[in-house]
Amino acid sequence: MSILRERIEEVRIKERLERKENGLNYAAGYDYKHKRSADSSQFFEILFGMVFGTFILAIVTGILCLWLVSLLIHLYL
Repeated sequence: MSILRERIEEVRIKERLERKENGLNYAAGYDYKHKRSADSSQFFEILFGMVFGTFILAIVTGILCLWLVSLLIHLYL
């Protein structure tokens, strides 16, 4: 059994060396966690912007309506 393990390890080392020689060593250098964290960060930025943008728009619209109503009341009285 140990002979089989040694042979598997030799084959793995040989494959790694072949990949490095051919320039196919991309898998070890790519960071998937960075992409996931960037995607979730961008999602929260959009969500935060939409929630507060809607809230601010509602407040500004309410203030504008109150101002127009008070202006109309002031002009007619």
